[in-house]
Amino acid sequence: MQCFCFEDQTLGPREVRTLPVYFALSPRMPANIDELSLSYTLFPRDPKRKMPTPAAGVN
Repeated sequence: MQCFCFEDQTLGPREVRTLPVYFALSPRMPANIDELSLSYTLFPRDPKRKMPTPAAGVN
């Protein structure tokens, strides 16, 4: 899996980027679910705080 959330990035005012995100959905998901909605919120980063290390097999 890959996610932009494990990379420290700075975006300028009104800057637009296309960032990769891949999801794996369980094949056991109920058949009556035919639509998913995802949302992200970007927060300012504290420069003193270390970025998390991705879990093995992620990214």
